[in-house]
Amino acid sequence: MSTAVLDAAPTGFRRIAVMVATVMAATVYEINISSVTVALPHMQGTFAATHDQVSWVVTAFIVGMTVMFACAGWLADRFGRKRVFVACTAGFTAASFLCGMATSIEQEVLWRFLQGALGAPLMPLSQAIVLDSFPRERHGMANAIWGIAVMVGPASGPALGGLIVEYYAWPWTFFVNVPFGVVATIATWVLLVDSGARTDRRMDWLGLITLVTAVGALQLVLNRGERLDWFDSREIVIAAIVVGLSMYLFVVNSMTTRHPFLEPQMFRDRNAVIGLMISFVWGFVLHGNLVLISLLMQELRGYPVMTLGLIMSPRGFGVMIGMLIAGQ
Repeated sequence: MSTAVLDAAPTGFRRIAVMVATVMAATVYEINISSVTVALPHMQGTFAATHDQVSWVVTAFIVGMTVMFACAGWLADRFGRKRVFVACTAGFTAASFLCGMATSIEQEVLWRFLQGALGAPLMPLSQAIVLDSFPRERHGMANAIWGIAVMVGPASGPALGGLIVEYYAWPWTFFVNVPFGVVATIATWVLLVDSGARTDRRMDWLGLITLVTAVGALQLVLNRGERLDWFDSREIVIAAIVVGLSMYLFVVNSMTTRHPFLEPQMFRDRNAVIGLMISFVWGFVLHGNLVLISLLMQELRGYPVMTLGLIMSPRGFGVMIGMLIAGQ
């Protein structure tokens, strides 16, 4: 932790205000991940889309989120933590409004990608800001509070989404983000202290482009593979070739360039590798079946949308309890 950050660490009421403002932005982002899945069948009817088309509403969000997660550290160093956090909060809010205004499935997928990409840095940056606001001996407590607050999203998101869709319409699952996003944008602009920018940080644009291409093409293979009979389809074969070529270029570039997008040295750290593996499994289990559960419960089992929201909420409460125990 830098001396500048320590000197700028808030105290008293300002510390609480900083935590509330940053956690609010991250919580709204998390709520949107789970609340939208409840509305997918209604979006499918509105846009006259197929199952694999409407699943891109979630897939595009995750692709944007995945790529920008890796960029969050570079962005914060290059432009300053405050500027990035405020800009991402404002961008996520604007993208949420555009998602609600979409008139076609193509527009919805595009705005969802931007929503996921612009909001992704909010999670790691909000945690970093909260930890920097507390002394090191209180980091366990601060991390637990941050985790519980952020996990309000997965816990309440499905029920909130079901309530909104039941009594209003699916666009309001996006519109509800706007007032909270505006408040969080203004509050963080006023409360946060600029950590400064490092002009020496460089971006590996080739690494970024090849990674985005590989992830996007892989999602295309997984989403449309079954419908197109996998490798009997020319589209799937071409997409698979793009995945392999992009990943090859990404790995070679990462091993040879002076400033790689992902530092290969970090994979020599056993704890880092194990942590990444656990995070991958956790993310797959937590988010991998959201679309399937939503479509299964509403279209095949005939559950009302509000009941679906209540069925999906306990998984978030389980995460909250686990984070509380881990923090202690």
